[in-house]
Amino acid sequence: MRDLISRGMMGVVALATLGGANAAAEQITALDAALTLQGAISDGDFFLLTQFFGFQAGNTLHYRSITDANTSMWSATLSGTYSGMNLNVTYQGDFSAFPSGRITWTTDGSYGPNAWGGSGNALILNGSTTFQTDYRSSLTVGGNSGSFNERIEASKNPIEFLDELGSVVINGATFPLGSTGIFRH
Repeated sequence: MRDLISRGMMGVVALATLGGANAAAEQITALDAALTLQGAISDGDFFLLTQFFGFQAGNTLHYRSITDANTSMWSATLSGTYSGMNLNVTYQGDFSAFPSGRITWTTDGSYGPNAWGGSGNALILNGSTTFQTDYRSSLTVGGNSGSFNERIEASKNPIEFLDELGSVVINGATFPLGSTGIFRH
């Protein structure tokens, strides 16, 4: 449970850091969407990794991402040693359908001897003072699998996490998310 809560906190940090970048904007920009999702995607994958293999404090991982000048494509790497095994993951994302279509991504790599593969998509829905992200992702590492199916709500001015509704599935077990589930605020 503590690990689930920590994933939610990482998402809050990712959303909160965007507040100063474009706090006065009426619509979520492509850059806001890119930064928000890149953080959420890697946070979600790391959360699932800790559920598959256990949480280990004191490890340092390196995340590096590059977004093209048009904010339509991005690539990233997540690497380091976690719990004594090498982690090498590559992300590829396509933001070209934003703002009206789904943002998509894939991820592949390895964790020690375990193959790593995943994918996902998200649709950002603008409201007058808030926005929602309809988020779906899946990840397989070795014989483990996990997925997120959720809707994340955030305020726009500044961008702050409000709630998360949906579920996370970890090796076949489903857990609710949101104010009545695992992530509470």
